[in-house]
Amino acid sequence: MTDTVVARDVRHYEAPGVSGAPRLAGLPGVDRVDGPGEQTLESFCHDTEDLRLARAGVSVQRELDHPGWHWMLRREGEPPLEVPADDGSDAVPAAVLELVRTHTRGRELVAVAHTQRTRSVWQLLDWEGGHLGEITGDAVSAQTLGATTTVDSWYEVRIDIAGPNATGRLLPALEERLVDIGATPATPAPVIARLLPVAPTRSPREPAPVGKKSRAGKVVLSAITAQVARFEKHDPLVRRDEPDAVHQMRVATRQLRSMLRTFGAVVDRDATRRLTDELKWLAGALGAARDQEVIQERVEALVAATPPENVLGPITAQLTQQFAREQTEAHAHVVAELDTDRYFALRDALDVLLAAPPITPLARKRASTALPPLVRKTIRKVDKAVDVARRVPAGTERAEALHTVRKTAKRVRYAAELATPVVGKKAARTGKRFKAVQTVLGDHQDAVQTRAFLRALGARGHLAGQNGFTAGIWYEQEAAAAADVDAAFEDTWRRAAARKHRKWLS
Repeated sequence: MTDTVVARDVRHYEAPGVSGAPRLAGLPGVDRVDGPGEQTLESFCHDTEDLRLARAGVSVQRELDHPGWHWMLRREGEPPLEVPADDGSDAVPAAVLELVRTHTRGRELVAVAHTQRTRSVWQLLDWEGGHLGEITGDAVSAQTLGATTTVDSWYEVRIDIAGPNATGRLLPALEERLVDIGATPATPAPVIARLLPVAPTRSPREPAPVGKKSRAGKVVLSAITAQVARFEKHDPLVRRDEPDAVHQMRVATRQLRSMLRTFGAVVDRDATRRLTDELKWLAGALGAARDQEVIQERVEALVAATPPENVLGPITAQLTQQFAREQTEAHAHVVAELDTDRYFALRDALDVLLAAPPITPLARKRASTALPPLVRKTIRKVDKAVDVARRVPAGTERAEALHTVRKTAKRVRYAAELATPVVGKKAARTGKRFKAVQTVLGDHQDAVQTRAFLRALGARGHLAGQNGFTAGIWYEQEAAAAADVDAAFEDTWRRAAARKHRKWLS
């Protein structure tokens, strides 16, 4: 049995404050209009004193008709989020502060505007009492709260028509009545945006479109803007401990740093050196939580693949407890770092970077000629790192050398991907081949870290008088996995280092 889909048409309009409700008598197909049902709604909009939320396209308001705070993003397709008050007080709930901290960055939220609505609701019924639609009219009066006061009033109308009437004669007839009261189509927006018009400056980030003829500065800044947007998107998700959020935020952090270092001849490297240092710090702060996630995933896979008769003692219960504790501690550590003045200063620095990028004369040159030499310079660093790794014997030093290769290969991948819109398939192929190197050596690093974890696990079990057999099995499996990856590295590197894939760099 399939569900019946009922056509709906919801539209919003706005009229001058003195206009009043539209005339509803004599509408086609409408036998009776029930209403108006009336209620008074009151709310306070909260923001920082410098309106950081409004500038980011965000609104937080306290609805007094029922307990609760609303957090709303001015983004199409995203419904408002409602958070109940913690204790019925006027204090902003901690859950709301957490959601908007990425924008407030430690600044206090205060009441900046007051709104009162007198709401009238009419139900449109047909000859058989069937529901045709609903009309909601709000007489709105609002004012700012502060040293100076801005006052405004207007009338909002929401039409919600269901069924065939959504595309029939009823909606056009209603629109004619709205014209009579001076109403025009409108998009719902936070009140503060009307009282104190502020253009969104931080969110959402929209990378500029680029093509084969784009200038180097435009291409690099577009890529940087995209990563800042990704970074900002995952800040609240990390705070809420959403799956994969730490990983995504860490990747954005590292990619930003890599772009600023690789293309320092386009976006002045001297001007961004302090910023890249801070991005390195943040990547490290996120790293412990991400490493814990990776180790947990690998160990859980080992547990699942081990025959029950080889899992001796209470090791699985111990792992469950340990991972739960470490996950909680890692998340608490990350959130604590995201609430520091240092992190807020980093976020402000990213705003400054995008608002006034320190571009060089090279930024004005065609990207297709300016960017390849910068990618080639980074590839040479990978070549040198590989030469070093080949001369290092197996063991800890070899693992560290391969990790260095992985990090520099990742920089090449990011650089090639940035150049792809202007260079095309040749740059895309380079990016894919260096991504393969990064992936292989990432597996190696994950196995090395997991092996260290298992060594510590076995040592603790031995000291507690427990059987270390199972931990030993897993340790040897991870050692074998690292060795297999090490052996496969040369083939992966040979494909990435092929001269034919580097011709576009010359």
